[in-house]
Amino acid sequence: MSWTAFWIFVGVMAVLYVLNQFFTQRKVAVMSMMLYRQGDVDGYLKELDHWTTKFMFSKNLRRLMLIDAYMAKDDIESLKALFDEIDGLKIPDGDRMTVLQKEIPFYLNLNEVDKVKEVYAKMNEIYARIPEKKKKKSNYDRMMQEMKYLLAIHVDQDGSYAKELFDLGESLKDDIPSGVYFFKAAQSYYLLNNKAMVERSLNKAKTRLVGTPMEEKIKELLATKKYAHVMETRL
Repeated sequence: MSWTAFWIFVGVMAVLYVLNQFFTQRKVAVMSMMLYRQGDVDGYLKELDHWTTKFMFSKNLRRLMLIDAYMAKDDIESLKALFDEIDGLKIPDGDRMTVLQKEIPFYLNLNEVDKVKEVYAKMNEIYARIPEKKKKKSNYDRMMQEMKYLLAIHVDQDGSYAKELFDLGESLKDDIPSGVYFFKAAQSYYLLNNKAMVERSLNKAKTRLVGTPMEEKIKELLATKKYAHVMETRL
């Protein structure tokens, strides 16, 4: 092969790579719009099964892309089967952690506590084997922290992170994350039987979660003072 032919080949491959990146990103944007903004789950699933999607994304990745669609449909049996299937796939640790993070609230909502603990143990196992010196380990710190709070509140019925959660709510500038932490603080203070702090935390959460589905629920809790119902929501 002459040098001219070689550089033509390199140029063509570069153009194909750029085009692939462009159309892949466009496909992701279109599908995300369908599922998360339009709520068109059936349209998303149809697009996921389209030949262009199969060409752009690996089979394993397409299985992962099914999770949120099944969650949107509240298709419990399909989700259980999908999680079992994904458990047997060879996927990167980062993808595995993302899947496991979604499994915990799913099984928690089904009151399958043993399964929740099993999934959390897998997360800790993966997290432990990521070398400390690698920057990417810090990417999972927040994920592990969130799972720790979730299990403490809803599995262990442990309110010991109440002040920590309240302080996190105070420290964040973004309203929704801040409001979520205040709501979790309210749940933790409820477990500590500190009704005054439950009410204070809920009032803080209410001001941060204006316009969200949680706003009306919080208003109802504050109006009725039936704070036991605060534990029914899992964030």
